[in-house]
Amino acid sequence: SRPFPSCGAPTRRSQLLRYFDMIWLCTLPALIFLVRACVSVPLTPSLVSNVPSETANPKGPSSVQVINFLQKFGYLESGDPSSSALFTETAVTEAIKNMQYFGGLNQTGQLDNSTVKLLATPRCGVRDVMRKTLRRRKRFVVGGEGWKKRLISYHLSNWYPDVGEHPMKTSLRKAFAAWEKYSGLRFVEEGYSSADIRIFFAPGAHLDGYPFDGPGGVLAHAFYPYEMDDYGGDIHFDYDEPWTLEETTGMNFFDVAIHEIGHSLGLAHSNVPDSVMFAYYTGKRETEHLSEDDVRALYHLYITRPLDDTDYQRYFGSKVTDTDTEAPPPTPEDPRDPTDEDEEVHIEEEETQQDLSTTTEKIITYEGDSETVDDMKKRIKENCKVFDLCEDDEAVEVIPDLCEGHYDAVGVYRQEIFVFKGKYLWRFTRKNDLEPGYPVPFRQLFYQLPLSIQKIDATYERPTDHNIIFFTGKQYWVHNGNYFVENSPQPISNLGLPESLERINGVMVWGKNSHTYLFGSDEYWKYDEERKQIVEGYPKVMQNWRQVPENIDAVETFDKGETYFFKDNLCYKFDDDRILVNPKYPLPAPQVLFGCKETTK
Repeated sequence: SRPFPSCGAPTRRSQLLRYFDMIWLCTLPALIFLVRACVSVPLTPSLVSNVPSETANPKGPSSVQVINFLQKFGYLESGDPSSSALFTETAVTEAIKNMQYFGGLNQTGQLDNSTVKLLATPRCGVRDVMRKTLRRRKRFVVGGEGWKKRLISYHLSNWYPDVGEHPMKTSLRKAFAAWEKYSGLRFVEEGYSSADIRIFFAPGAHLDGYPFDGPGGVLAHAFYPYEMDDYGGDIHFDYDEPWTLEETTGMNFFDVAIHEIGHSLGLAHSNVPDSVMFAYYTGKRETEHLSEDDVRALYHLYITRPLDDTDYQRYFGSKVTDTDTEAPPPTPEDPRDPTDEDEEVHIEEEETQQDLSTTTEKIITYEGDSETVDDMKKRIKENCKVFDLCEDDEAVEVIPDLCEGHYDAVGVYRQEIFVFKGKYLWRFTRKNDLEPGYPVPFRQLFYQLPLSIQKIDATYERPTDHNIIFFTGKQYWVHNGNYFVENSPQPISNLGLPESLERINGVMVWGKNSHTYLFGSDEYWKYDEERKQIVEGYPKVMQNWRQVPENIDAVETFDKGETYFFKDNLCYKFDDDRILVNPKYPLPAPQVLFGCKETTK
């Protein structure tokens, strides 16, 4: 804030300044009256029908409210909304037409019932029109420059308590995945300080200059990449909205999130109602897929230009090999325009004050654009090797069936159960209680694992520091909850295990004595976490764990100290006191622990 001026005796200069201030304050009302009377057009009866006053239509928006809306979303020059008489009838009519265009309505320039309803519809807080020199628009709309790199990180700082952290994070991953499919980008979760896109919920004013307005109205807003310095890409949700993941009640978080992510990637609003980038909230979307407009915009921003792959290679351990991507074929020419060259579209500013706000931006649709979404998908697929997005049409990847058993690894982190099978993981808040949104590929949570890792052999939460340990083949990885640490990966021989050991079958911290045990196919080791070495006298034979089969698939100690060994589709509950399997076991693991229904033969 600016410092207050120092106090002291008035000087001759300050006395003169006060004198002129008095003259200015006395004459200012008269000047305003003359300006309005001579060079502006007042709210005539015909204009009042376009911008109804409070007395003309008590149930509808007032002229001030309409002008405020048109200013807020870029249709009129920003200023004091109470000075509505400074806007000409033509300016307001054209602004309403443009607003109707972005709302998918007939462009009448009148505040008809559908337009009044649109004004009251919850929507995104990002402006529809940017009042600056713009490039001519294709049918899709690009609002800013895209990210210059392929790997984009994000962080969710807080969440709506009635929904909860994990469901919201799951929904957010799903929204990012929809954009990932057609952009060639990869999205990963990071800590707050290093994230490119920072996401949070806040009520009212929240220090970015764009305060929220309570329930209804503006639901959320986002910043284009690199916009407003450190705010670039960030997404803010109005905490006062009734957020939900349900299809019928409240504001659906996924639908708003997938829209705001589009802004974070550089897309502006679309006038196509089925586009993800349509500005107005229309309720739960019938599909989670992007529209043709959205795919075109992504292609323009990310597929047609080179991106920095440094972070991508560092995280995923693989290089983008095919750099000979074909340039996209030219967009068919607009039949109304003899050329397809970009032309500048300027916002004209009148030299007089007769029209302080008219935007002469022409809203152009390219009806000649004939490429379909399927065409775009085909073209992207031809270049899929560049973005590691290739799919085999003859061998579509199928998500493994949890209820068939045969688990690769089972771990308990922060009192939650994680089950790994193939490239996927299932997350349970407790036994038989699967988190919504799962299963997901395990790289969505542990994105730094290279693509060469196809499965997790064993995992556990290290008791000394609560880091998560993964075993994959002859290596192990240490994850601190945000990223991998301790020079991961390291060879398992660094733990004191034999060089000849190909992999670890299972690992657990046993509830009986709180020591760590690592299991091979027919022998096991006890590991001292404090000294970081194998305890003397190990390995020992698996027969010591009486009635537990050799070559187990996984092992884990659950809450209340219950130890379960897993093999095929069976689980073996171990009696820690008697040091043998509970006589009621083995039982089918999917039904006992993971909520699967009994199979009928």
